[in-house]
Order: sequence, then structure tokens, then C-alpha cells
Amino acid sequence: MQNWFYKLELLINLLKYRSLFARKQYSKNKEDQYLKKIFKNKIKGTYIDIGAYHPYRFSNTYLLYRKGWRGINVDINKKSIDLFDIARPNDVNLNVAIGDKNKTQTYYYKNIIHPMNSLNKNFAKRFWSKKAHIKKNKIMTRTGGLMSDHRQKQQLPDARKHQLVSFLKSGIRLLGYVFLPFDL
Repeated sequence: MQNWFYKLELLINLLKYRSLFARKQYSKNKEDQYLKKIFKNKIKGTYIDIGAYHPYRFSNTYLLYRKGWRGINVDINKKSIDLFDIARPNDVNLNVAIGDKNKTQTYYYKNIIHPMNSLNKNFAKRFWSKKAHIKKNKIMTRTGGLMSDHRQKQQLPDARKHQLVSFLKSGIRLLGYVFLPFDL
């Protein structure tokens, strides 16, 4: 019974942030509008969204997904990835942290689903101030090779060739139309 209520909660969350009519913008600061211009003639592509947070809310990649692109969404929050599994079933959605070693690490959060969850305790304290009760949980940190394995299973194009990478670093969303010099 609890599983049913959880799925209902996820669906309500998705409906809350996805209007019945298509919106022009989903990202927080119009990043998706810039990407729309840059990739206006590219119908299909691959993205990697590290620190993806939500399939619609503050999403830099949702307009690309609607256009036919597919990719990999990574977030340290299990509920975020559960939302992606429902809203973007054709993407690879991973509940892991990306790092230089495979290991278990602590992550910090204020709310169960929040765009500013972090592996960095000092950032979490600074962002939420000392008054906020910061919670912590464990997450498996994986190297980029894990994404390569999933990319191959889902038959996604090679992410090292003219693709988009979006990631969150210390609260700043960074975008790159780049050649990736490492194995994703």
C-alpha cells in the first residue's frame, strides 16, 4: 500500500511542475532557451545532466528531450531519479554521485527533493544557513565508466561526440557543448 501512495505522490509532483500546455521555458535562468537556439537544427542528440534534480522544474534538458534527444540523468536523490523514471523512461536515470573513485560517501540535504543537495558539507551549511536543519544520507560515488556502461546498454550515441553536458558545481549550473576528454 505504501508503494502505491509513493507513486501517487510522484505523479502529483510531476503534474505540479508540468503544465497542461507546453511551456517555452523549464530551466531556471533561460539556459534551455540558449540551448534551443544553439541546437535548433539538431533533431537528435545526447545529453548528460549531472545534478539533474527534476524532469521539468529547473530542467536544462527537458526541451531537448521533447525534441527527440535522449541522455543520462544523474542525481544523488533517489526521489529525483524516481521522477525521471516516470517522466523520461527513454533516458538512463542513475541514482549515484560522480567522483574519481567508487566509494560510499555522505551527502547533505534540507528537503528530500531539492536542487541544492550536495556532497560538500561546507556548501550545504553556507547555502542553507546555520538555522536550517541539514540532514545527511549515504550515496555510492561512481566513476564516469558507469555511465558508459549504461549508455551502451541503452544504445545511446557516443557522448564524447558533439553532445551537451550539464552539471551542478557548488550551486552553479554549468553547460558545455564539448568534446569530453574522459570516459563517460
